[in-house]
Amino acid sequence: MTHHNEHHHHEDKHDPRKSFRIEDTFVPGGNGERIMIATQKELDENNIPLNYRDYCSHLLIELNKCRLAGFFLPWECSGLKHAYEQCQAAEYFFRQHKKQVRDYSIKEENKKKAEEKKN
Repeated sequence: MTHHNEHHHHEDKHDPRKSFRIEDTFVPGGNGERIMIATQKELDENNIPLNYRDYCSHLLIELNKCRLAGFFLPWECSGLKHAYEQCQAAEYFFRQHKKQVRDYSIKEENKKKAEEKKN
């Protein structure tokens, strides 16, 4: 007797070869200004909590849809999960870099002020 597997896998439509690019969250040709890809309406409709509303939210929306369709099986949405985690890591490093630049600027400004006071 042959058993047919009737389980239908939800296909992870995210191509892992097309991984997240942080450049996609910047205004093209802009001066470093960021853009949200997910709209406020999309965030509300998909019940994305406030603390998850960032420049990676568009990926989280797709990941959550995939998870629901795939019955939360961990292997069903691995490409989307990887893209979301990659985005979160890039976002963290981007914020750290901005903080370092800001801290350096403040330090240089304070050093300049101290030199001016001496003179």
